[in-house]
Amino acid sequence: MFSKKWRSSLIPGLAIVAMSAGMPTASADGQPVPAGGEPTLSSVQGPLDLGDLRGKVVMLFFGYTSCPDICPLSLARIGACLSSLEAEQAQHVRALFITLDPGRDTAERMHRYAGFFHPGIIGLTGGMEAIDEVTSRYGVTYERKPAPGSALGYTISHPDAILLVDTDGVLVDEVRGEEGKETLRRKVLALLARRE
Repeated sequence: MFSKKWRSSLIPGLAIVAMSAGMPTASADGQPVPAGGEPTLSSVQGPLDLGDLRGKVVMLFFGYTSCPDICPLSLARIGACLSSLEAEQAQHVRALFITLDPGRDTAERMHRYAGFFHPGIIGLTGGMEAIDEVTSRYGVTYERKPAPGSALGYTISHPDAILLVDTDGVLVDEVRGEEGKETLRRKVLALLARRE
């Protein structure tokens, strides 16, 4: 489940979820705003700074490459959305897939897996501390559970929502699995229209 904590602003020029120490302690809707720390996540192209994505609409999803159901379905929705965009629209959209299983999901593994769904999806990983910091800032709760009968020996319970970040770097919406790919596309197009 996503808490209301994710409705906070991101500051350009800092690591993906870095907050300025001078940020207010509450957002516009009265919810607490996380502050402090600069965790950095990595892709096959190197570290990613969300500040570099200012001016882009960002689809953001948390999961893991061994996920049996939620992740493939959510990434397929993201891939379908990216594929449906016209070339000019696609230039202004980015999609990020952040692992919840960094011990297994290397940057290369994330890259290959995300690429199955669309070459434009950027796979991100990092140390466990950085992942926990990222999930905390976005209000994402997940749980690793033993699964003795499975190939991995564990499973990770996590939300199926895709977060949407506007061109100002602000988290503004989410699209849950039951809403489908058309809802995702419509909301991305609406955010693109706001930049014009």
